[in-house]
This record gives sequence, C-alpha cells and structure tokens, in this order.
Amino acid sequence: MKRFYYIILFLMIFSIIPAFGGKYVAEFLEVGVGVRAAGMGEAYCAAGEDASAFWWNPAAPAGHITPQLYMMHSALYANMYQLDALAYRDKLWGTYLAVSLLRLATDNIPFTRSDGFYDYGPDGVPGTGDEGEGNGVWDPGEPVDATAIDMKSEGDYSILIGAAIPISKNLAWGISGKILRQNIGGYTNFGIGADLGFRYKLSERLKFGLTVLDITGTHLKWSTGYSESKLPSLRLGSVYTIPVWKNKIDMLASGDLEMRFEGASESALIGIDPISMDTHLGVEFSFWKHFFTRLGLDRTDFTAGAGLKIARFQVDYAFIVSSIDYVHRVSITLDFNPRIPPGVQTEH
Repeated sequence: MKRFYYIILFLMIFSIIPAFGGKYVAEFLEVGVGVRAAGMGEAYCAAGEDASAFWWNPAAPAGHITPQLYMMHSALYANMYQLDALAYRDKLWGTYLAVSLLRLATDNIPFTRSDGFYDYGPDGVPGTGDEGEGNGVWDPGEPVDATAIDMKSEGDYSILIGAAIPISKNLAWGISGKILRQNIGGYTNFGIGADLGFRYKLSERLKFGLTVLDITGTHLKWSTGYSESKLPSLRLGSVYTIPVWKNKIDMLASGDLEMRFEGASESALIGIDPISMDTHLGVEFSFWKHFFTRLGLDRTDFTAGAGLKIARFQVDYAFIVSSIDYVHRVSITLDFNPRIPPGVQTEH
C-alpha cells in the first residue's frame, strides 16, 4: 500500500511542476555526453557502461570496479561551437561515485554596443527634429556605427556530481546533483537541479534503465533578475545482448523512449500536449571485445560510430547526420589499474 501512495505522490509532483516551467530551458543539456552513446542513437539509458554513462543514468556507475577517466571533444555547426566533456568514476567506501563536466561554447560573436548608433531619429538625418531624435534610444531607421562592436563569447557549462548504490545483485539506483552556468553576450545565469536513475538486470543479456531528469525541476536565475525552470523528463531504456559467433562476436541492441512534459509536441515524433515522446535506437557489434562498430537512429537523425580498445585505452568515434549539419565526435577512455578480485569480469 505504501508503494501505491508513493506512486500517487510522484504523479502529483509531475502534474504540478509543468505549471512553473517553460519550454526549451537550458537546451544545451540535450547535446548529451558520450561518443558511444552518439553512435548508438543516444539509446544509452540502459546500455551505458563507460564513465560518460553517468550523464544518461546516475545508476550506471554501480557495479563497475575499474576507476575510469573519459574525455570527449566535438566541433558543431561548421566549427561554430566547441563541445567538450570530462567524466570520472570511482568507488569509495562502498559507494560508486562519478563526476561529469560539460562545456558548449562559441567565441567571437559580434555585439553592437548600446551607444553604437547615431541618434538622428527614424529618418536617419541629423537636425530635422523628427520624433526620436536625441532621445538616447535606438529607433528603427537610425544608422548604426559599424565600429561600435564588441566581440563576445557564449558559453554553457554543467557539472554533475553523484553516487550510485546497489540495492540488490540485479538492481541499483543513483542520484546526481547538477550545477549550470550560462554566459550569453554578457548576461549570465546560475542553476541547480538533480537527476534520479535506476538500472535493473533481468539476466546477463537483458537490462533495463529508468532516468528521471531534472526530477525537482532545474531552476535558473539570470543576472537580469529573470528566473526560469527546466521541467522534469523521463527516459526509459532497455538493452539486449546477442552472442553471434562463439563468444567472439556479440551484438547489442538498445532502445530508449524519451518523454517530456513541456508542451513541445510540434517538434517531437509523438506528441499529445503537454506530453511529447521521442525514440532512440542503437546497435553495436563487438569483435573480440576490442573492436566495435555502431549504428543508430537519434529521433530521425542517422548515427554511426566505431571504437578500438587496446589494454587500458579505448578510442571512440561517432558520426551524426543531423538536419542542421554533419557532426563528428571523438573520445578517449582510460581505465586505471583496477583492484579486481580473481575471477571477476569487467566491462569492455
């Protein structure tokens, strides 16, 4: 009976929070962290194993013995934006810990200064005394001083810190706190939020994941005094591993269903306001657990990728055909010397 009350309370929270949230808040978080994830169409809620998987599901680090460092870079939209990420996981005092940093930034954006115009009025001619001349405010038609331009940068930053705890041999949960910082043309904001995740292993081949992103709403405060909130969203995932040939070649099939509650059905694959849903599908082939090829469908965008693991190092590459531009991502993963008991297997 208590579980029933918890479910009702959970649904009540989800029904109330949308009244205080807005669309497309902190959208930079949607770019995601991870090259393997990108190559698999971002179907990573249940499939994630490397340190970047913490971004997709806070429960992902549970059970992984190997301390790991993850570094990613990508150039977006004809090199206009630079996307960089860093993630690390480890185990301390019986708890699996992880931290992830994300930076999405662009430089040299031209901004016209507030005084960078000739206050001649809408007719653009000095001395005519027309309405708006000399009022100290730019009016349509007033010429702009082409030299009164400042070059500024725009940067979005996020830090996630959290922990994953096994509940049983097959079930784990995790929670992460997030700190956001955006700088757009000199205007800044600061935000905080949290994610909650669960991972369940039905068998060695079949696993499930559930992530509640921004579970309490992620709240941002701008330097202008304006406040906004990012609404909670759900991500459900499953992954199934199929041995193809003598335990030398395996196929991993993964799928995620992403659900939002911000009334953005016009941009989603499936939408019934205020709920919108998008699908993510991916497949990975593993050859001797050293070479990997991947294909995916991120909503309607085709993705592909490959990876090579040698000793403690792994290099991954992903290619994304988006509606805006082709995107390339690369990453390097380093496994530190693990303290592994005899007979225990680690992930690839």
